[in-house]
Amino acid sequence: MSWNSREADPISVDDAVAEGWAYRKPTSRNKARILAAISPRDRAREWCTFSTEEAMSRELFRRALMAAADGATAGVLIALSHDHYLTIGGGVQNCIGDEQATLCARGWAYLHICPNRPLPLLADAAEPESFYVFASLNGKPLGVVLMSDIQAIAAELARAGRSPRCVVHHMLGFAPELIAGLVQACDDGQPLVWLHDLFTLCPSVHLLRNDATFCFAPPVDSAVCHICNAGPDRLSHVQRMQNFFASTHPIVIAPSETLLEFWKLRGNYAHRDLRVIAPCELVFDDMSRPFESGRPLRVAFFGSPIYHKGWDAFESLVRWHSRDARYAFYHFGSVAPKVPGLLHVPVTVTRENRSAMIEAARVAQIDVVINWSMCYESFSFTAMEALASGAFVVARRDAGNVWPLIRAVSPRRGCSVAGETELQALFAEGQILSYVSEADRRAGSLVFGSYTGELLESEVPNA
Repeated sequence: MSWNSREADPISVDDAVAEGWAYRKPTSRNKARILAAISPRDRAREWCTFSTEEAMSRELFRRALMAAADGATAGVLIALSHDHYLTIGGGVQNCIGDEQATLCARGWAYLHICPNRPLPLLADAAEPESFYVFASLNGKPLGVVLMSDIQAIAAELARAGRSPRCVVHHMLGFAPELIAGLVQACDDGQPLVWLHDLFTLCPSVHLLRNDATFCFAPPVDSAVCHICNAGPDRLSHVQRMQNFFASTHPIVIAPSETLLEFWKLRGNYAHRDLRVIAPCELVFDDMSRPFESGRPLRVAFFGSPIYHKGWDAFESLVRWHSRDARYAFYHFGSVAPKVPGLLHVPVTVTRENRSAMIEAARVAQIDVVINWSMCYESFSFTAMEALASGAFVVARRDAGNVWPLIRAVSPRRGCSVAGETELQALFAEGQILSYVSEADRRAGSLVFGSYTGELLESEVPNA
């Protein structure tokens, strides 16, 4: 394999089994997931209301928003997402937090709303007088508000020549018809819609058929949709999304060219313009950590130990090589999995400490990070954190933007492999050791952007 391609050649499963390369559980992991998969609509029955407090009166909400608008020198922005970014952690939530902090510092009043009853699918069509959201203003919780009250005050601002800008970060739990109504009330001719994932294409956020296998978003009349847990809701989901995009004609923003190209190919939704805004960039320092061949290779997994992020493949690797003196395995995250031969390092990335994962991996002198996402990643913060820590990244080839991101930084920072058999072979044969010994081992830091702020400040005429 050359450094230019850095892609492991596939081998036959029969050969791998004959060599004993893969740790295998007595039962199929995928079979259990498929049998347990239920539709998003059925799963929604277990989801709870976010806040049980009484809704604010329209006048009380009006006074709060108008006071913020009066103090804003740049304008008013209304951001929508699926949950409360101030109390719930995650990639999208961190993006919104960065955006809010930056825009507030630049003179914007920032109103964020999320469904007060979160859902794993679109909400049914509803009247704004009966749909409750939880609002936060300029980074502070405000309370429960009726959507009709938000639309009314937004329309009042628009009539006064202070039309709020609308930024849709996620539509989970919302009725798209209500979002379109809010855009209309704001008189926003250029609403912004972010593609943090592929929810606009299917109720299955990660496009995992029966929670197990990436489906590549086939046509809605495809036979495979009829055997998927998300299939019964997909046709109406796509129709409602088509109506939303046709009525609002938004500027669509993606965190990577990889995701945007996939969305254009599979979505075919109306839009005004397409943009790519990367959430962060990697800035290298001048130090390159030497490879220490006299100790076990330190191999890590970053983040939640869950299936769709590739945990099952990593766990298999750990179990198979738990007594292999060539390797030492680590998990960095807030939840400690119980796996023989695995060292857990407690790490939680927060808005206040975005570099926690990078710093912890550097202290542990991690050599390799396995990024085996089963999804079509839109960007991959974990891959960026791994690169910033100085680690060599092993990526699943079809995991969306993961391998393109690594390859763009440097082909000597990682390798992509086709499947789990090849992953096991990489370690069983010891080829990973030679890859790491020749790798670019520079470390660096991540510089986070302003997200929507970048567009509002430089590209949108009426910002």
